[in-house]
Amino acid sequence: MSLATWILSAFVSQIWFCYGIIFHVTAEIVANIPAITVSLIVAFLAAQSQGKMARSLMGYLAVTVITILATFAGSFHDLRWVLATVAVGVRSSSTYRNWPSSFDPRTSAASRSSVGASPP
Repeated sequence: MSLATWILSAFVSQIWFCYGIIFHVTAEIVANIPAITVSLIVAFLAAQSQGKMARSLMGYLAVTVITILATFAGSFHDLRWVLATVAVGVRSSSTYRNWPSSFDPRTSAASRSSVGASPP
């Protein structure tokens, strides 16, 4: 996985951690603490080995600012949709990004190969 993917993974975990705080979903808080930790450790090691520490830090700070802004907006009752939209949008776009097309549930059944046929 690329360095950017690990930063994106940390971002998704941060967003869902904050979602758990704002919407009182304990499972999101508990599940995302280890995910944030692992993502940041791997991103740090990858950045260090690739010599891209400053660039990676800037990317991580950018996604952290987005998380803080979305969480701040989501803390107001009338604007909770902001945090929910960011969380759901980020989760759905990152879930399918690296999947092979044959496993992508968004593709129609007609575009998938039939059983026993060679994959596209």
